[in-house]
Amino acid sequence: MKLKNMVAPVVFGALSLAVANANAGGTTAGTTITNTANLSYTVNSAAQTTSSVAEFDVDIKIDFTLETNNNAIQTSDLSGATVEIASIKLANAGNSSGTFTIDITDQSVGATELLYGETDVNSTTEDTYDLVGTTYTVSGTTASATASANVNNSIITVTGLGADEEISIDVFVEKSAFAGNGLNSSTLSIQEFEAKATQVTLADNTTTVAISGTDDNGNTDTNDVEIVFADEGDGVLGNNSETVLEAIQLSLPYFPDDTNLPDNQKGLLKSSTVLWDPFNLDASDASKPKAVPGSVVQYTIIVRNFGSDLLSALAISDAIPAGTTICNIATNHTSGVCIDPTAVNGARSGETVTTPVAPSFATSTASQVNAVFPTFPAGQESSITFTVTVD
Repeated sequence: MKLKNMVAPVVFGALSLAVANANAGGTTAGTTITNTANLSYTVNSAAQTTSSVAEFDVDIKIDFTLETNNNAIQTSDLSGATVEIASIKLANAGNSSGTFTIDITDQSVGATELLYGETDVNSTTEDTYDLVGTTYTVSGTTASATASANVNNSIITVTGLGADEEISIDVFVEKSAFAGNGLNSSTLSIQEFEAKATQVTLADNTTTVAISGTDDNGNTDTNDVEIVFADEGDGVLGNNSETVLEAIQLSLPYFPDDTNLPDNQKGLLKSSTVLWDPFNLDASDASKPKAVPGSVVQYTIIVRNFGSDLLSALAISDAIPAGTTICNIATNHTSGVCIDPTAVNGARSGETVTTPVAPSFATSTASQVNAVFPTFPAGQESSITFTVTVD
């Protein structure tokens, strides 16, 4: 705190105080507060006056908040050149315009974190994906403030953020940050954002003060404008730090192909059943038909979209295996058990899908069954069947 004393004998008299207008964060740092005491008296019928003035400069109060603009996990597809991974808001509650930095840290796979807005320790979210070769870009401006990204150091810099002003910042990465196979709707990446004040501008709009990690609130006798950390980030008063965590989860179609999964969790599942043979003619007894020459075998293909987004132009192809011949209604010589390729569409168990679209078999041939879906919604399941005879 800068103290300026201009001494004159003060006995008693009027007291005047000159104060600059205060904003919600308080009087602007560096403002000079002037206090004048005036003394008046008469000597031999002659009026006499004297005064004494005391001044001090308002110290710097560092106070700010960092939040996300939504409490939900962000979802995104990969249809654009960039992917928005977070939307955050920085508000300056201090008493001066300033510069802030926000460090971005991609959390490690396996890390479990409480995201912004979560307080239940049992509601943690697990990071499942590390961004690849991350290059961050940002979008955010106000009447006086601008956000920019240092792509080399994963730092966002906000300049000119005035007292009582806030800025929303959208954070993007290039689509290539989500690289490689295996991307699906369980792909989730958590980013930590840590904000710090680095510089403030005083009331004269020309003097700047760099903000270090030292709180000067105990040095009341110095002659300089001091720094007081009023911020209570992360539950600690005076640490010049605010941290939030936000997650990005991909919104993609997903057909799991892990062979270790149970059959009901696979995105593509093929099975076969003998329907009829020429020697056991009782088709009602499923235990009797055997896969001998002349028998009819039904193939079933189950396709399931376990993802969270619709897929366009899904194609299923299945070549008729050697040693068999497609068996359809036109060549029905097996007591009516041969069928044309067909599909039954519906929702996966526990999910609702609006108006599933049936596939087209128009491009199927005698040597290959082709099923083409114009769309395949999230949560949809289709069961495709066709029959062959054993040569």
